[in-house]
Formats: sequence, structure tokens, C-alpha cells
Amino acid sequence: MRLAKSLTNRDMQITFTFLNTLWKSEKGRMRKEHMNIKKEGKQIRHIGQRFGRKHVIALSFFMPLIVMTGCCIAFGIQPFGDNSLLIIDGLHQYMPFYSVLYDKLKGGESLFYSFRSGLGINFLSLFSYYLSSPLNLLIIFFKKTQLNMAVSMIIVLKIALSGMTAGIYFSSKSKKQGLHVLMISMAYALSSYMVGYCWNVMWLDAIMIFPIVVMGLERLIDKKDGRLYCLALFYALYCNYYIAFMICIFAIIWYIFCSFSGEFHLHYILYLQQEWRQYYSFQHILELNRRHQEKQ
Repeated sequence: MRLAKSLTNRDMQITFTFLNTLWKSEKGRMRKEHMNIKKEGKQIRHIGQRFGRKHVIALSFFMPLIVMTGCCIAFGIQPFGDNSLLIIDGLHQYMPFYSVLYDKLKGGESLFYSFRSGLGINFLSLFSYYLSSPLNLLIIFFKKTQLNMAVSMIIVLKIALSGMTAGIYFSSKSKKQGLHVLMISMAYALSSYMVGYCWNVMWLDAIMIFPIVVMGLERLIDKKDGRLYCLALFYALYCNYYIAFMICIFAIIWYIFCSFSGEFHLHYILYLQQEWRQYYSFQHILELNRRHQEKQ
């Protein structure tokens, strides 16, 4: 019996020593991993701090461009295949408009009228909604048989430019330029809205200039300088008045919100707090009075 107890105690000591050694080695390994993670985090922050505003804006353009180019390669979009970014109305409605515009630009014809349909149609109304983007002038560098590829490439370019304009705005709002600004700009350019509606190529110009409109509006409020706001909003209205109308509604809401910011917003919050305290004190007095009456 004594021999068995001594063996049991000895086994327990050996087991305890083994577990203690294992715990120390595991603790040392976890500490090393933690130090490596901290070192990698410092390196990432160091890389982010090395980003200047120009680098962030440039990457905000090139990263969405690279992503969209990769998608075009993966899905066989022209010129990397036979597919197109245009679907539904993009193929059946917009492409004939681009064909007419191509002929007018190449042949020097008038943009006011077209005899392609019946006895003629008012082409200026079509141009003002579908074709007024300055980027559409790039189609003259392609053959007419390559119009589908040209419009697909214009879509990719507009998405990349949307990332750049978002980078300009967000970098102006952030004191520290880094990866966070780049990621937000890429998220804007590659949002689900852009993926779902990129085939409505005439809408993308307003989305592209939208961050500059907001930037100009804030400059108008803070510095009383409305030049950037007027130019950016004019570009949006010129390219597509449909989406620009929604931007105007947002600009009104954003102006009201910014008007409530700062010192006035602080005074308004303090006023509400004071009113709530007075209301709560009045309710507390009524409750004490009710309890006093119940006791009587």
C-alpha cells in the first residue's frame, strides 16, 4: 500500500512537471507570436504612414482599375474575350445611340437632328441624357466594329475615376493618410451599386463626380468659396440630370446637416439635455406627490 502511494505521488509529480514545462513552452510560443503580430502591425502602420496624399489618390485610381481589369480577364470581357459589360438596355438601346454618335463625330454631322429614324428625330434630347459625357469622345479612337469594347473600357475608366475622386475627398477629411483612406475609396468605386448598374454607363459620371460635389459644398459652408461646388454640380447636371437631381436633393440634406454641426449643434444638444432634466424633475415631483397622497 505504501509502495503504491509513493508510486502515485511520484507519477503526479512527474505529470505536474511535464504539464508545467509544456505550459511554459506554450506560453513562450504564444508570446513570440504576439510579438511577431505586433511587429507586423507596426510595419503595416509604417507603410501606411509613408503614404502621402498623392500616393493615396493615385492608388485609389489604379487599384479599382486593376480589380476591374482582372474581372474583365476572368469573365472574358472585351478585349480579353467576346463578352461585354453591357447588358439589357445597354446592348439594345444605348449601343445604337453610340453608333449614331460615332458617325456624327467621324463625319462632322450636326448633334441637333438625326435622320436615322423615320423622318428624323431630335438627337439633342438623346445626347443630353445618354451621350453627353466628355469621356464618350474616346470612341473616336476605335473602329465602329469595336464600339462594344470601347464602351466597356469607358465603364472601367469611370469606375477607376470614381475611386480617384473618392480618394480626393476622403484624403481631405483625414489628417493621417494611410490604407484606411485607400480602402474606403476602393469600397466606393467597387460598391454594389457600381457593380449592379455599371451597364447604365450614362449614370456613372454623376457617381464619379459626387465626392467632389460634397467636397465643394463643404468648402462653400466652411470657407464661403462656391467655385468648386458650382463646377462639380454643373458637370453632374450636364452629364446626366437624372442622377444629378438626386445629388441636388442630397446636397440640401447635407447642407442642413452641416448647418447643425459645430457650436450650434452643441448648443442644441445642451438645450435638449436641459429640457429633459426639467421634464424629469417635474415628473419626479408628481410621483412624490402621488405617493404622499396614497400614504394619507
